Amino acid sequence: MPFAFPSLEEILYRAWRLRRLIAFCSAIPFVILALLGLVGLNGLAGSVPGLIALAVVHTALIAAHAILFPNAAEETFALSVTLAVFALIMAIVPSVLLGVLLCLAFAGWAMVWGQAKVPDIQSKTELHDPETTARIKVSAKPEAARAWFPLRPDSERGQFKCGPRDKSGAFPVWFDLAAVSVDVFSGLAPAEADVMDRVKSKLDQGTRTPEDYGRAQAADDDDSRFEAHVPTGQDDPSFWARIEIDEPDFQRTRLFFRSPTGKEEESSVVEHRFKKARNGVVVTEIDTTLNYPKGLSLGMWLTDFQLDGLIHSRELLENSQALSLRAAHRWSLLTLAGRWFAHRQMDRAGAA
Repeated sequence: MPFAFPSLEEILYRAWRLRRLIAFCSAIPFVILALLGLVGLNGLAGSVPGLIALAVVHTALIAAHAILFPNAAEETFALSVTLAVFALIMAIVPSVLLGVLLCLAFAGWAMVWGQAKVPDIQSKTELHDPETTARIKVSAKPEAARAWFPLRPDSERGQFKCGPRDKSGAFPVWFDLAAVSVDVFSGLAPAEADVMDRVKSKLDQGTRTPEDYGRAQAADDDDSRFEAHVPTGQDDPSFWARIEIDEPDFQRTRLFFRSPTGKEEESSVVEHRFKKARNGVVVTEIDTTLNYPKGLSLGMWLTDFQLDGLIHSRELLENSQALSLRAAHRWSLLTLAGRWFAHRQMDRAGAA
């Protein structure tokens, strides 16, 4: 999905859904500024009005980034740290120009570090067994909601594709990873693709046999490389599921991973409850995850991950306006910069 500026409805939804992330990331530079004022390093926060003004500016920048790039929480956190470091640098470095240059250098490093290291740090935090609950109302018949929200064998829903049950009652589930990744070359126009082919051709001259080049060229000319990969059921499943309780208004599903030897490693238990309401049905999802890192739980809480997932499923069921973060693009400021750089390189190669 290409990057696109949000509509007013998307801005309001993202601002509310990411309110915790915005508040958390805004607090970091504000605390640094306040501490600088307390220890006498006036810098940019030389007065209370100045401190308030900077806090407003920092919050606006962080909120703007979160709204423009709603699926780049790690980069939003990196921006928060960058603003805090900028406040510190400007308080101790006498030259404004030098301070700005140092901050720009740090910002570039922080953006890369944020996307590459924050998830790894989160995954290494202390483990716990969180239980989370989310609830929404759906304008659909109870039978339709009952068949849609929980994972069911031989069915497809959004990014999930479920296979048939085996003898043990378990069924494989494939998750479309292409939906949560970004390819800076995706959506290139044919002319741009030809430029990329010429660049590859120049780099490969003298290193390929005619047969190798022909096979590579045929693969490069295949337009399917620009399309999202949809799980077909031929790849190894992302995980497995087994329905433990299957009632008209309730389903308990156990999710687990299965090793090549057949050993099962439990991951989580998801319960869905369905209650009739006026003009629809209320869907409640209770997710109990085992041995989950606290850092990842914090990230999911900051982005309201579970409720946004239910809202995305409702959008698909009702075919309504797609406002959820799941339906938004996956671009970040860093990947957009990478795409811009790639286009410039191809333009130069095409002109050569």
